[in-house]
Amino acid sequence: MLPYLAMFFVAIALSVGVTQLTMLVTTVYLHRHLAHGGVELRPEVRATSLFLIWVSSGMKPRQWAQVHRFHHAAQDSPDDPHSPTNFGGGRRGARYVLWHNGPLYTKATRDPRLAEKYRDLTADGWDHRLFDHGQAGVVLGVAMAAGVLGFLGHLIVGGWIGVGVGIAFGLAAAALHFVSYLLAGGVVNGYGHASAVRRPRSGYARNMPVVAWLTAGEGWHGNHHAAENSPRLGHGRQFDLGWVAITALCRLRLARITTRGTAGLHRLRALYAPTAA
Repeated sequence: MLPYLAMFFVAIALSVGVTQLTMLVTTVYLHRHLAHGGVELRPEVRATSLFLIWVSSGMKPRQWAQVHRFHHAAQDSPDDPHSPTNFGGGRRGARYVLWHNGPLYTKATRDPRLAEKYRDLTADGWDHRLFDHGQAGVVLGVAMAAGVLGFLGHLIVGGWIGVGVGIAFGLAAAALHFVSYLLAGGVVNGYGHASAVRRPRSGYARNMPVVAWLTAGEGWHGNHHAAENSPRLGHGRQFDLGWVAITALCRLRLARITTRGTAGLHRLRALYAPTAA
């Protein structure tokens, strides 16, 4: 029984680890780099991020960035692709977005206005040959999870039974990852806009500390909508794992803060600057 229990916890750990890595790549590469241009990443970082997004989600990065930019441009209006205000508002709308995050995103990617509006986000040769085939990426990612758990099953449980058990746990871990990743996006897009108060800069967006800790900083949603180009989402002691990663990449000379990002950082600081009496 103990070997099987150990495999269970290994599968949970693998799923959580992959989901956290995917969230980190999403916030640094897709969000802060590609969608808003707050940070510039070296080619090798971009290539690694692209591969990780491909095998862990099957998404097309340019489409994610297009949908997100349009979300900001149409913030909490009838054109917003996933605003709770279009589905009853408040917590009711947030619940709808939470459970329909995937379909809402897919529907938005089919809007011809996005490709026309954001012409800088175009496919290259690698996209056409490989990375636009999202299903192939997902199959490869699932196969990698099954292979790793199958190998560990052979070591922990033993024999071909262990391999089979490991593969089964690997498939379960992959399924848990995909569900967790979709729901994480749904929480940010849904409950991140469930505030009862509409603000001039951030609309109905609000900060969610616990969500931020679990999503590499994405839960600082009110900050982000008020200073969208800032490569840092958390301010002061607001923990932002994405910013920690960007700072490390900058020190390694694998990234740099852009002019747009610097302006965003100033806007973020201004939000928390004490007002004159």
